[in-house]
Amino acid sequence: MKKSLSLLFILGSLLLLFCFSQCKKDSGPVNIILWDKPLPVIQSYIKGTWKLQYVYGGLAPVKSFPQSDTYTTFSANWITTRNSTGITLDTSIVWKKDTDIQGNSTWLLSYRYSLGYAFPIYMRVDQIHNDTLILGDNAYDGFGYFYSKSR
Repeated sequence: MKKSLSLLFILGSLLLLFCFSQCKKDSGPVNIILWDKPLPVIQSYIKGTWKLQYVYGGLAPVKSFPQSDTYTTFSANWITTRNSTGITLDTSIVWKKDTDIQGNSTWLLSYRYSLGYAFPIYMRVDQIHNDTLILGDNAYDGFGYFYSKSR
């Protein structure tokens, strides 16, 4: 009798363990500050395709929305942007450990346009807040870029 009870208890425990391990956890929105993280963490969080929702900022701050759907794809060291007119940016990312405009030591995402602009663009990968990736120009009158993850 003791053997059958202990066997029943073990089987029941295994069944419960199996059931609970198969349950999906409800995950809330992603919220993480990225500017103060190591480079591999930043790269892993921004990896993938993101849809530009709006741009905010400038000398006289204004919120503007893209004329057409604009998607940016990040890999560890490559950036591609495309919209209804085609690919508008397709180049390598150079990560630079530097001081940002706020005086913080961070990894800046930099790239160069192939035509028409002589200097590299430097962007601060700020955070993901409620699943929105926020990047900002590393300039005092720069713009903030707000992206949602493309599925």
